Amino acid sequence: MSSLYKVILAGILASVLLSACGGDSSSSSEEESVYNTDACAETYKVEGDLWSKDMSDKSYLKQQICDRAVSYINGYNNDVVCVSVDYDSWNERFDISLYDRNEQAEKSIWAKVWDCNFRLGTEAAYQAVLSDIGYWQIDGCLCKMVYDVPFYRYGEDDVVVGEPLSSSSTGKDAGKSSDSESRYSSSSESQNSSSSKTSKTYEFVKLGSQEWMTENLNEPVEGSRCYEDDSENCEKYGRLYTWADAMKVGIDYDRNELGKIKLPHQGICPDGSHIPSYDEWQQLETYLGNHSKDKEFFTNQVGGFYDYRGQYKNERYEALFWSSTEYDVSGITYDFEYAWLWAFRRDFTIDNDNSHKWTAANVRCVRAATLDESSSSNAETVESSNSVYNPDAESVRIGAQVWSTRNLDTPVEGSMCYDDDPENCEKYGRLYTWALAMDVETKFDAKQLGEVVHPYRGICPSGWHLPSDKEWRDLYENLQDYPDYQAYFTSQPGGAFDYKGYYRSEGYESLYWSSTEYDVSGTDYEFEFAYVWSYRADGSVGTDNAHKITGAYVRCVEDEVVDVNLF
Repeated sequence: MSSLYKVILAGILASVLLSACGGDSSSSSEEESVYNTDACAETYKVEGDLWSKDMSDKSYLKQQICDRAVSYINGYNNDVVCVSVDYDSWNERFDISLYDRNEQAEKSIWAKVWDCNFRLGTEAAYQAVLSDIGYWQIDGCLCKMVYDVPFYRYGEDDVVVGEPLSSSSTGKDAGKSSDSESRYSSSSESQNSSSSKTSKTYEFVKLGSQEWMTENLNEPVEGSRCYEDDSENCEKYGRLYTWADAMKVGIDYDRNELGKIKLPHQGICPDGSHIPSYDEWQQLETYLGNHSKDKEFFTNQVGGFYDYRGQYKNERYEALFWSSTEYDVSGITYDFEYAWLWAFRRDFTIDNDNSHKWTAANVRCVRAATLDESSSSNAETVESSNSVYNPDAESVRIGAQVWSTRNLDTPVEGSMCYDDDPENCEKYGRLYTWALAMDVETKFDAKQLGEVVHPYRGICPSGWHLPSDKEWRDLYENLQDYPDYQAYFTSQPGGAFDYKGYYRSEGYESLYWSSTEYDVSGTDYEFEFAYVWSYRADGSVGTDNAHKITGAYVRCVEDEVVDVNLF
């Protein structure tokens, strides 16, 4: 994916190394790697040398694995208790017997252990629930490492049937809210409600044309987490939510594509605010590039996250924040879904990447900034103020460029009106695929046209041309100095026609084509891309590459006129 000013760095973070309790993990000698017996006894209340590098049926892990399995499965509206856990040395795994109280039947799953992590699996029972959930970390699994070999802790007690060791909600009431009509402790709204009644008041700060929440959301949504399962960390860092929890949709969307999201999407944010989109985070990042001190608003609670393998990571190093924007993996062999995350770190670096939706991250909410009477960032405000905006103008000069002021409405065969309503062509202009906008064969919606000599006219009138990506970037830079002129690009927020075949984002944004292709040669993609720009009613601007079969609008730029000085 593209960014305005930098190449997106792949990967959000490196794995955090497990530390040995009571030893110096940086030492390479065996003597210094061996655990400190007193420290281990104090930490885990275990006396003596009760550690082994071999897994066994006496392992301390049994109870914790059973506890976590019950909690996870019951989170999907099941009602199971643990009957027994036995170590299978042949398969190097723990076999878990569960009793399903809904079906009144005993069922079997297994847990495969790797170092201090385990993965639940099954060949039959709860297959849909357990498929590809990743690895979870085992608390207090080991207390020493010798040449990277883990030593496991023994345990003499049998597994407690039906009763977990931890204080997490398991058993009959696990996975259910204390209020059966709500996922929120402070609200009686149903899950599908468009309103979120938050349990506290949150402050917002104006950053450019946006207002951002100044602290991480801390609403006790069912399924949300506190770092290291410590409630004090929720007070300190806010809560960690999966993408579905943050978006306030069914938990099945942590494994599937939600699609057809009309932005902005409120999710679990307070009324009047919403989960930030990819473009809104990108706009913030651009703003912070010129106002670095304001990064402090996003590094004030660096409480790490809970990764898709079941491990808490990076406390005091970074905070991860959800966006409402999914990362499309359709047509690929992945059987899980992704969404975009932003990372803010204590060293003031910022990064983004896509991650499994069942990662648990923080939530910050955003809303459009309250405009001063003299300011203007959308058409409605501009028209009611003493500004440069003229709704009757056919063109406008912005810097060295002259732009058309209305979306093109030339009835080319194959072009579309939003929602297939001809009145919307009058209101917003027409939607064109890239090939139609370029006035080339439609086969180039699925293949690369090749080197395009700019300026390239496309379907623009004589003397005008389809803007290149560079010309859109130049416009963006010019609008930083002349913000009132942005109204000319937000006056027709007619949405787009998504490449998946549906209309979206009417009233929120206009998506505009550039003549510049995005090169995917040498990749496995079976379709082609070109750069698009988005101008939104809330004043934000975004850019990305899109499938050429997307339906977007066309604005034209006047060809450069060379003045001839006659003597």
